[in-house]
Amino acid sequence: MQRGDVSQIAAFLPGVTTFCGADAECALDDIEDWLESGDRSGTWFFSCFRGGRVAGFACCDQVPIARGTFELNWICTDPGCEREGVGALLLARVERQLRRVRARLLVVETSSRPAYRKVHRFLRKNGFRQGARLKDFWDRGDDKLVFEKRIAGGR
Repeated sequence: MQRGDVSQIAAFLPGVTTFCGADAECALDDIEDWLESGDRSGTWFFSCFRGGRVAGFACCDQVPIARGTFELNWICTDPGCEREGVGALLLARVERQLRRVRARLLVVETSSRPAYRKVHRFLRKNGFRQGARLKDFWDRGDDKLVFEKRIAGGR
């Protein structure tokens, strides 16, 4: 990912139905922070391109103190590129990187709201299972769902 990609990402984020305004702002802040410090930050960003434009991005980092556990903080596809395999491609790149560092577990925290059902389906389709549910975490009636996936060859 490069600085020039940020404006393209900022342009498609408002159309991502599972992002609220705060999510988009936080994702862009995370990208800017990473561009300043790169992989030295302990965070990895991956992007996917279609026709010379950013079609999606993913971000993961190691969970402090936990041995070999990483969190997928963001995985997002331009709505104009949905159902083209961009998310699966990004996830495969994340997992390839995690195998290189011998990670053992990848975790995703998400919402239980109906708007996130396609996220839940995507995660299950790609080998994740729901490991935990925290009632009313995000708000009343909006539980935190924690999905997990074991990484082959991890510690």
